[in-house]
Amino acid sequence: MAACLLWPLFAACGQQTAAEAAGAPETRAAHGAGSPVTDDKHSVSTAEVAGQTGSVAANDSLAVGLAALVPDGATLLAHEVIDLNGDGQSDGVLVFRNENSAQGENPCELLVAVHQGEGFTVQAHSRHIVECTYNQVAARAKSLQENLAVNDGVITYTNQLEKGTSVYSFAYDAKRGAWHLVEATNAYPQYNEAQDRTEVVREVVRSPGDVPWGALDAFDPEALGDAFKKNRSIME
Repeated sequence: MAACLLWPLFAACGQQTAAEAAGAPETRAAHGAGSPVTDDKHSVSTAEVAGQTGSVAANDSLAVGLAALVPDGATLLAHEVIDLNGDGQSDGVLVFRNENSAQGENPCELLVAVHQGEGFTVQAHSRHIVECTYNQVAARAKSLQENLAVNDGVITYTNQLEKGTSVYSFAYDAKRGAWHLVEATNAYPQYNEAQDRTEVVREVVRSPGDVPWGALDAFDPEALGDAFKKNRSIME
């Protein structure tokens, strides 16, 4: 993948705020396991990337390493470059749409990478957070930057659907060495036939509590169906 395809996306996207992040991680200390990812073929200046996101250090390996994590042919839709674990190094959260995904597979992915050595280690990854299969807005979007937020060690992504929103927040659990769900929220309109009016339904699920602890990598919103029904309310 040519660096010139990625760099304009990094430079053009300013820092945005999505839905308010919920919960807090137990700690932001340790890296996950894995091998550093580097690509010497890329040569990109990263001063602007580091400056616009409040990153700790600006160096060429930052954009080079993150760019290497995006598959060939994929479109980078959102990113945050920030110190996720308090070690003074810049880490990254990426959202991209992989046009080469298998038929029937959600093409949009969210990936968490931490700085390790001269490259990056993938710490968490999911195809079930950013909905692009049945969401045509996201499926054709050139940018989803406004939907991604990282605040106080919590990663939050907001799906802006045709009717309503779905918001998922994840924090890092140092004891288990994994990112995990802390809160999921649905909001959507629903017609109340008895009162002849449209109401806004809000469903909130928190973990642990409403649902068991669950890693980001294994996240499946469909598994939250029963918990959502038990935690449903009408917004006034």
